[in-house]
Amino acid sequence: MKISLVVPVFNEEDAIPIFYKTVREYSSLKPYNVEIIFVNDGSHDATESIISALAVADPLVVPISFTRNFGKEPALFAGLDHATGDVVIPIDVDLQDPIEVIPH
Repeated sequence: MKISLVVPVFNEEDAIPIFYKTVREYSSLKPYNVEIIFVNDGSHDATESIISALAVADPLVVPISFTRNFGKEPALFAGLDHATGDVVIPIDVDLQDPIEVIPH
């Protein structure tokens, strides 16, 4: 089974590596192919380059970038449109909802 995580981001250069590492190390997700769709909502920091580097290293990272800030809802919809998983889960990059909320 494939799981798609849709992650809208705006100026989140510090949070992205932590989120990525947390997802990849979460043991309950190890049996699944977990696609991470980062939707860059017009960030002005290094968000886009960090996502691009992750996508080069990990084929299950899907980068989407907006040319300007459209807001969280359009970013979520863009991610949902690109999701290829059997299960699609929107989640915040700051882990406001911890990764453990994803059921086994």
